[in-house]
Order: sequence, then structure tokens, then C-alpha cells
Amino acid sequence: MTVTLYPCGRGHRCAQVTIDPDTHEKHPARTPHTFCDPCAGHIADRIRDLPTVYRELREQYGIQRTAADDDVRVHTSRVNPSIPVREDLDALLTEIETTVAAYEDRVRQVLGMGPAPRVSWAHRAARVDQACTLLAAKVVVLTDLPMEWTAIHGTHDERGGLDAGLDLLDLHRRADRAGGKQPAKYVVPVVCPSCHIPAGVTREAGKDGATCMCGYVLGEDEYRQLTGELAGVAGPLLGVAG
Repeated sequence: MTVTLYPCGRGHRCAQVTIDPDTHEKHPARTPHTFCDPCAGHIADRIRDLPTVYRELREQYGIQRTAADDDVRVHTSRVNPSIPVREDLDALLTEIETTVAAYEDRVRQVLGMGPAPRVSWAHRAARVDQACTLLAAKVVVLTDLPMEWTAIHGTHDERGGLDAGLDLLDLHRRADRAGGKQPAKYVVPVVCPSCHIPAGVTREAGKDGATCMCGYVLGEDEYRQLTGELAGVAGPLLGVAG
């Protein structure tokens, strides 16, 4: 029986990417599924961590349960109750809830399970946790979903397993950053000494050196040398005196 193989859906970010020594092009691993096994595992890990990030965002948003009424949504501020609600966090929390719920419903359909329960806002953290537990355990089912109309966070579009994997990775990344766990990263205009691809090197705020998309790590001395050479070339072009 012939098994058809496809490029891993993470493209140049594939955990098993190879680089052509002649063209320096990046080639993702080939797999019978939407994502190769290491990348599917990476997606599952991020899904497992999403409930923790979600709870942290709720705390940052200033929402607490009350003993008197577990179904009441309460907005509080640790500093000043008059501080306005963070609309960006509110939108992100809602996006996590709706995205996870939409993909959980589709996975449940494939597995022949009943629909997920709908709960009050006060219980949604537990519901997100339960949904993510299922999605992470059935990550191949999730990422091999066929194209189908799916309603997520106010949108209604055709989405399949590739979208599911990338959507949840992106959602985790944005939620992680909103919670202050991920330091800012920025692209530096140097050419990687290993793969020679421009615009692929990023530097993390507060850390020495830099890292290329190919995985090559530049030490601080090498990074400073490359940026110094770049400045030396750019100076005369910009009319800057040396």
C-alpha cells in the first residue's frame, strides 16, 4: 500500500526542516498527516499549556469568583477599582474560549462523542481546561480535520486541520505574550553565517546574541561583529562619516 506524504504544515518552522546546501532553501519534513510527529507534539504541548495561560489572563484582567454567586462575572482591579477594563484582554479571553470550543466540537463529531456542555462564564476556565485536554490527546484527529465551515470569534469560514494547528499555536503565542511571559523579539538585518538567508535572524530583548530561523545561534561577539560590519557598509551609503 502506497502512503502519500505531504510537507509538514509548519513549513520552514518545521521541527525537522532540512536546508538545501546549494540553494539554502528550507524543506519541511514529509508526513502522511498534516504535521510531522514532532510538530504535532509541539502543538499538543501548546494546547496543554493554553488553560494555564488562560487562567493567568483572567487574573490579570482582574476577574475573581465570589463565594455568594459562582455565576457572576466580577471585574476588579488590584490597584484601583476605577481603572477601566482591558478590552484587549477581554477580547483575547473570548477568542480562546470560542476557538477551543469550536475545534472541540468538531473533534467530538469525528470521534462520535456528544456535544460539549455549555457553561456559565464563571466555569469557563474549567471548560477550557477540559476542551484542551481532549484536543491535546487527539491532536492528530484535530490537525487532520477536513475543511468545513467553522464559527470562531465572530467569523465564519472554512477551516481544516492545518488551520486548527496554526490557529492554536498563534493563539497560545499571543496569549503568552499578553500575559507578559514572552519577551519581545525583533528581526535584525544581518545574514545568518550558517544558512546565509537574510531577514531570518531575531534578537530577544534583554538577552545576548541572536538566533536564526534555521536554528543557528549567534553569540554576542559574533552578533556585534556582524552588526558592526553592516553599520560600516550602511554608513557611507547614508552619507554618515566614519
